[in-house]
Amino acid sequence: MNFKQLFAGLVLSFVGASANAVLIDFTDENWATSAPGVTVTANPDQLTFNQRDRGGCVLGQSYHNLACDGDGIGVVNDEISEIGNNNVHQSITVDFGRAVNVSNVFLLDLFASERGERADLRQIGEIAVIDGITFQAVAGGYNVGGFWDTGFSAAGITSLKFTGYNDLFSDYAIAAIEVSPVPLPGSLVLMGSVLMGLGMYRRKKKVT
Repeated sequence: MNFKQLFAGLVLSFVGASANAVLIDFTDENWATSAPGVTVTANPDQLTFNQRDRGGCVLGQSYHNLACDGDGIGVVNDEISEIGNNNVHQSITVDFGRAVNVSNVFLLDLFASERGERADLRQIGEIAVIDGITFQAVAGGYNVGGFWDTGFSAAGITSLKFTGYNDLFSDYAIAAIEVSPVPLPGSLVLMGSVLMGLGMYRRKKKVT
């Protein structure tokens, strides 16, 4: 193996170690065992695992490949909505315990066919709010059980906040989040040291 091959192998190993995406599947009743360090909290009400409402998650669908023990994570009556205790919007915060890159967020029970009744908000399609960004389900694609591939992404974050939308009818559950770890500075220093050593070795080899 020459220097270029060794260098390429090292770069790929470091990049690969930091870029491997992991799916935190909240439709799996044992999701916490496969996501150490991740904590989920609800406000202002209690957190709910939607095991009793599993009709939305359709087991065996190739487009999501979720466990479907339930419909994921919600609040009280099983979903995140505008109406909570003391008129505070329901919300769920997912804390990853470290900096991560989020490559996608998947929801359930967010239906494209639902219609609002308020005169000022007669939109068709339920809306979810992720870190202040709205995502509306629209007709077409895979919306079986209200499944929605939001396409949400963010780099170097430690938490995500999901909130009920202000329309009195939109509600949804968190199905899964796809994340990958952010390279630690120590890893970059180690990689730099290794590359420096290889460079010195290469120069020494040329001299001899």
